[in-house]
Amino acid sequence: MLNFVTVDGQQLSTQLTNTIAANPAPTFTLNITNGGNFDEYQVGCKAWVKGLNDIGISMIPETRPGQTYNCQVTLPSAPKAGTYTVEAEVVPVPGEKNIANNFLYFPVTFS
Repeated sequence: MLNFVTVDGQQLSTQLTNTIAANPAPTFTLNITNGGNFDEYQVGCKAWVKGLNDIGISMIPETRPGQTYNCQVTLPSAPKAGTYTVEAEVVPVPGEKNIANNFLYFPVTFS
C-alpha cells in the first residue's frame, strides 16, 4: 500500500498543485506498508512524469507484514519546466488482488 510521497521532506498533495525544482532531477520518497500476510521480496517502486519519458524505478529488497518502508525513486533526468501529473506506484506483488491503493497521482509544477 502506498501511504504518501515526499520530495525534499515535503509531503505532496493529491489535491493542490505541488511546486518542485526540476534541477537536479528530483527524488521521490514513497512511503509504503506491507499490508499483506507474507514477507515480500524485490518490491518495485516507480515514479514518472506523465507526458514525458522520465520514469524512475527503485526496489526494496524485503518487506514484512504490517511494517512501513521508504523507497527512494530518482527521475533519470531533470524534467522540462511545466505542469504535469506525477504518478507514484508500488508495483503489485505476486498474488496481490487489490491494487487500488498502490497508486497516487500528484499535480506538479516543475520550475
